[in-house]
Amino acid sequence: MHFNLHGILKFIIKGPSDTTRFIGKHYSHFFTDQVVHPDLEFIICKFKANNSHTEFINNKYYVKEDHFYCKDAYKFAKWQICIQGLGAEETKIFFDGNKFSYPFLHAYIIEPLLAYKLTNMGHSVLHASSIDIGGKGFTFAGYPGSGKTSILLELINRGHKYLSDELTLLDRQGMLRSCAAPLNIYAYNLVCCPSFQKKMTKKCLMEIYLKDLIRRLSLGYMKLPHAVDLEALSYEISDQSPLEAIILLSRSTDQKTALGREIDKKELAARLSLMSSYQFYRFYEYLNAYSTYITENMTYNVRVFENILYGIRSATCYEVEVPMNQTQSIVTELRTVLQE
Repeated sequence: MHFNLHGILKFIIKGPSDTTRFIGKHYSHFFTDQVVHPDLEFIICKFKANNSHTEFINNKYYVKEDHFYCKDAYKFAKWQICIQGLGAEETKIFFDGNKFSYPFLHAYIIEPLLAYKLTNMGHSVLHASSIDIGGKGFTFAGYPGSGKTSILLELINRGHKYLSDELTLLDRQGMLRSCAAPLNIYAYNLVCCPSFQKKMTKKCLMEIYLKDLIRRLSLGYMKLPHAVDLEALSYEISDQSPLEAIILLSRSTDQKTALGREIDKKELAARLSLMSSYQFYRFYEYLNAYSTYITENMTYNVRVFENILYGIRSATCYEVEVPMNQTQSIVTELRTVLQE
């Protein structure tokens, strides 16, 4: 499967058809017929890595110039990965894992590598949701559980255009580029935005609440999102929008939304950079091991910060403390900021 991300980054996913379809649905908005000279090529197959003349780091990673290999695991998922030419224009990634590993291929390997390449091109990938309101872009950044997706659902349901959820691409011109993908919905998102439920089928709602039951019975060990295609629900998707404002979200025990001061851009860039390392912590571990041969880890961290700072230069930046399950009141409180 071939993908072209706004003409900025091209990548290919190869492997068994059922696996590539599962992974490819996250990037279906950018599907294309053919890609020549991809920036990234992900190959899902059985393979045996050539780890001769490598250094064995932390009893886990095999590293040499333009070569990284390890075996890894998370919960029920197990996989092996080999990255060739990380610093080159064209990078190849070989991946082999059990059936539980494919969601982690998307979250732990593909998305961090897309962000890595885009960062090296001068752009920024933020852990944030974004919406187009009247041709202007608004971004909600925050750690998992801060309310990004719930606020996004409420605004989409009010007729505004979807740009992205979870990951937002901000280019050097200060333009938000769509990273449209199926929304990962949990039961608590529907509690926060009950009006969104009305457009969902009974089957879809049943699956969401069944997955929530599994989460509860497993004491949070099995947290399974439900992917919702917004286009199938007739919601509009915006291709790009100039960044107007960034709202940094943090949870509050108070029941009132606190619209804080305008946050300093350097402070915001530093905190967004920290969120990036938190979101992609597994990839940062790989990068730390690879940095034995190159200083790329330190250089990359600085580049992430500098790109964000440059990208938000013309935006207004706020920090907002938000209470749990108060999405509608939050959006109402933010109407001045959002220019609704």
